[in-house]
Amino acid sequence: MILPRTSAFADKEAHLRSRICKLKFASANSDYKVRVRICGQYSCNSDIAEAPKRAQKRASLRLRSLDCKSSLRTCVLSSVEASELPDHYDRRNDQDHAEAEPYLRSMISQDIFAGGTDTTYTVLEWAMTELLRHSNAMKKLQNEVREIGKGKKEIVCGDDLDKMHYLKAVIKETLRLHPPIRLLIPRQAREDAKVMGYEIAAGSMVITNGWAIGRDPTIWDNAEEFKPERFLNSSIDFKGHAFGLIPFGAGRRGCPGISFAMATNELVLANVVKNFNWELPKWQDLDMTECTGLTIHRKIPLLAVATPCNSKLNKE
Repeated sequence: MILPRTSAFADKEAHLRSRICKLKFASANSDYKVRVRICGQYSCNSDIAEAPKRAQKRASLRLRSLDCKSSLRTCVLSSVEASELPDHYDRRNDQDHAEAEPYLRSMISQDIFAGGTDTTYTVLEWAMTELLRHSNAMKKLQNEVREIGKGKKEIVCGDDLDKMHYLKAVIKETLRLHPPIRLLIPRQAREDAKVMGYEIAAGSMVITNGWAIGRDPTIWDNAEEFKPERFLNSSIDFKGHAFGLIPFGAGRRGCPGISFAMATNELVLANVVKNFNWELPKWQDLDMTECTGLTIHRKIPLLAVATPCNSKLNKE
C-alpha cells in the first residue's frame, strides 16, 4: 500500500525521529544530566537547575535541537519535484501517469531519508558498543583524535579525518561485524552459472549475505573478535575489490552514498570520543543481541555515561 506523499512523509519522519540514534547518555556530574541523540535531534534535559546559569546556557546552546526538517526535507523534495521521471517510464496512459507520479516521487524521497539516516545511526551505535566493550580500543581512538585535534576548536573537521587512521579502522571493523543491512540488494542471474558446485539458472534471484561474509573464519583471522588493528596498513576498502568486506555492495549497483556515509560516521564518532569520556552505567550489562529486520539494530538501545573531557562546561 502506498500512502499519499504528505502522510507518508509525516509517518516516516515521525518514525525516524523516534528511532534516530537511540544511543543515550547521561553526564556523570550529579548536578545535571544530559541526554543526547547522536545523529539527529539533540536535546537537553530540564533538570540542570542546580548547575550555574552560564553552564546551563552553554549546555543548552551546545546540545540544542538540530531540526533538519525545514532544510534537508525541503531540499530533497524540491530536487525530486524538479526532476522528470525516466524516459522509459510507460506514458501510454497520461491519466495513470499523472496519478502515479506523486507517489513515485514520495517513494524516492523516503528512500533517500531512510537510506541515509537509519543505517548511519545503526553503525554509530554499534561502534560505540564495541568501543565500550574494548577499553583499549576506545583509549587508542581517543588518543589519536585528541592528539590530532590538539590546539584546535572542540569540533573535529573534515580536514582532520585523513590523518585519523585508527578511526577509519574502527569504522571498517564495525561494518565488518555489524553491517547495517545483513542481506545486500538482490541480483538476478542473466545466464546459467555454476558457483562453488551450485547450479544457478538464468533468471534466479541471488542474495548476498554480507553479515556472514564479514564473520567468515576462512577470510578473517579471529573473525568474531573486534580488532580494528587488522585494517591498519591494509589496502582493504569498500569499493568492492575485497569481497570479504562489502557492506555497501559492489559493482555499478553498489551504494552511491559510500563517501557521504563514511564521512558522516567518521565525523560524528571522532567528535563523540574527543569531547567525552565514556563508560557503562554500573547497573547495566552490555547485551549484544541484534534485532531481526532489514536493518540490524541493537535489540536493547545502548545507554552509556558521558563525562565531558577538557570542557569549559566542567570548569565553570
